[in-house]
Amino acid sequence: MGELLGLGALLFGALPEEAVDGMSEEVHCVWFKRDLRVLDHAPLAEAVRAGRVLPLYLVEPDIIQAPDFDAMHWKFIRESLVDLQRSLRALGAELQVRIGNAVDVFTDLHESFRLQSIWAHEETGNAITYQRDLAVASWAQAAGIALHQIPQNGVVRRLKDRDGWSRHWERRMQAPIVPIPEQVEPVFGLKPSKLPSVAELGLHQTPRQLDLVGGEAAAQGTLHSFIHQRGLRYHREMSSPNTAYESCSRLSAYLAWGCISIRCVVQDVRAAAGVSMPKIAARAF
Repeated sequence: MGELLGLGALLFGALPEEAVDGMSEEVHCVWFKRDLRVLDHAPLAEAVRAGRVLPLYLVEPDIIQAPDFDAMHWKFIRESLVDLQRSLRALGAELQVRIGNAVDVFTDLHESFRLQSIWAHEETGNAITYQRDLAVASWAQAAGIALHQIPQNGVVRRLKDRDGWSRHWERRMQAPIVPIPEQVEPVFGLKPSKLPSVAELGLHQTPRQLDLVGGEAAAQGTLHSFIHQRGLRYHREMSSPNTAYESCSRLSAYLAWGCISIRCVVQDVRAAAGVSMPKIAARAF
């Protein structure tokens, strides 16, 4: 872990003096986790309304060194971050990528930028991310920083039982898609972040090759090909190993890492039903 933290300093360096000197205005951090997109991203939209935005992605040693994480995961995430960098730059912002423990990174950022708030989506992850989120919430409360976590999928927290869950889910799926901000008011002095490679993170390479490319653009293209071409016979071909490879949506990885929101998928498939996609295929999906 010490080598990874050292790599973080080497790749991303210290903050420039002009950035620290100019931090009199409020700074609002958008913490990207499993939501690597700009469309239908409520935390980004809310932070833009609040003021200057510092977009952040954390490479956390505890997560990438866990048994359930593989080099294939990082390859997909890295491609998604490249696409996210491109999208944010078009809006005027610069994604910051940091390696380290979340509380430690936020402590450093707060000392440099005097964070006013942190905006993020609720994450559905594992025990490591759950404990991490509790630690960040505790730190933010002690530091007097507002931490906003917004739902983005069908997981409804703090329900006592399943009764009424479907109403919550349907309400979320029918909510308007959050548009991409026209422009982001950036934090001055932020330098571009280099994205570490699999080798630099010390991840074990596997011979398996992914037939997927990460990123929001690829996710949107995959959804489009499903509802206009590949999924037309979904209801008949989803279960056969001979046909499922092409006829299924192939959106799982994109949904898992939030390159596209489940709300966008639901609304686009419903809109396509009976138009570009047979209703029976859309209903089966």
